[in-house]
Amino acid sequence: MSIAPTATRGIYRRLAGYSFRYWRLLLVAVIGMVITAMTEPAFAALMKPMLDGSFVDRDPQAITWVPLLLVFIFLASSVSTFVTGYAMAAVGRRVIKLLRAEIFTKYLSLPTEFFDTTTSGSLISKLTYDVEQVAEAATTSITILIRDTLTIIGLIGWMLYLSWQLTLGFFLVAPFVALIANYVTSRFRKISKRIQASMGDVTHVSQEVIEGQRVVKVFGGQEYEINRFEESNENNRRLNLKLAVTRAASVPVLQFLVAMVLAGIIFVATRKEFHDDISVGTFMSFMTAMMLLLQPIRR
Repeated sequence: MSIAPTATRGIYRRLAGYSFRYWRLLLVAVIGMVITAMTEPAFAALMKPMLDGSFVDRDPQAITWVPLLLVFIFLASSVSTFVTGYAMAAVGRRVIKLLRAEIFTKYLSLPTEFFDTTTSGSLISKLTYDVEQVAEAATTSITILIRDTLTIIGLIGWMLYLSWQLTLGFFLVAPFVALIANYVTSRFRKISKRIQASMGDVTHVSQEVIEGQRVVKVFGGQEYEINRFEESNENNRRLNLKLAVTRAASVPVLQFLVAMVLAGIIFVATRKEFHDDISVGTFMSFMTAMMLLLQPIRR
C-alpha cells in the first residue's frame, strides 16, 4: 500500500523539523550548497570564452585568465562540496541519535501487550536500520531541495541567455526525463520500505534462534528454523535485486533520451540560419550546461 502524497509531505516536514534543530550546521551547509550551485553555471559559462577566446580568436587575456578561473571554480566547488557533505553528515548523525533515543524511550513506556503482538526483530530493525534510512532521507531531501533547485535555475538561465531556441528544444524532452526519474524514485521508495520489513524478518528469525538455540536443539527444530530463515533471506535478496534492476534499467533509458536531445540540438545548431548566432564556444557552453542540468533533474 503506497503512502499518499499528503502523508509523504507531512513525513518530510517532520523529518525537516528534526534537522532544523541544528540550524547552525544547516546554515553552514546551505552556504556550501549555494556556492556549489553557483559553480555549475559558472563552469558552463567559462566554456564560451575558453573556446572562442583561447582557441578561436587567440585572445591573450582569455589565454591568461581562463585557466585561472577554471582552477578557481573547481577549487570553490571542491571546498563547498566538502563543507556541505560534512555539515549534512553531522546533522544526519545527530538526527539519528535523537530518533534512536526517542524510539528507545518510547519502547520503555509501551504496554506489555504491544510486545506480545510485535516481533522483537522488527522493533530492533526500526531502532537500527530504519532510523538510518529515515535520517538519510531527511538530510538528502534538504540538500536536493536547496542545491539542485539553485543549480537548475542558474543553468536554465544561462541556457536561455545563450539561445532560447535551443533551450525550447531541451524543454520538449526534459518532462520525459523528469517523469522517468519520478517513477524510479517512487519505485525505490516502495521497494526500500519492503526491504526494511524484510530486514526486520531476518533479524527476528535470527534473534529467536540465537536466544532459543537450546530449545531448537532439544526439539530438533533445526530444519524448521533453516526453512524459516531461508524464506526471509530469499525475500530480502529478491527485493534488493528488484531495486538493482530498477536502478540499472533507468540508466540506459535516460541515456537514450539524452542522446535524442543531443542529436536534435546538434542538428538545429549546425543549420545555416544559426551559423551567425551560435559560435563554437556558445554551442559547447550550451551543451555543457545541458549535461550538467540532467543530473539535478533526475534527482
